[in-house]
Amino acid sequence: MRTFDGYARFYDTYYAIKNYEAECDFVLGVAKPYRDTAIRRILDLGCGTGGHAFPLARKGLYVVGVDLSETMLNTARSKLATIQNDQTTEDDFCLISSSAT
Repeated sequence: MRTFDGYARFYDTYYAIKNYEAECDFVLGVAKPYRDTAIRRILDLGCGTGGHAFPLARKGLYVVGVDLSETMLNTARSKLATIQNDQTTEDDFCLISSSAT
């Protein structure tokens, strides 16, 4: 069992007070001066349950989320299925397990 597999079911509850939107705005703001064009794609390493991926997708970015924990990724996929609307769809994401099997 990977470290975060057992933790996945509690992860969103534990970080419920975390301001993912503000963190995403900060990251995009820091990156902006180094780009001549708008950021359209972003790599979210250690994406977990998608806490940063979903706000980034709502901002119009294509998000590639990578995580070691398949359980965390499954939670992200389940969340994606429940929040899909005209702003966020499966076309905005690529969720990848980085575990070597």
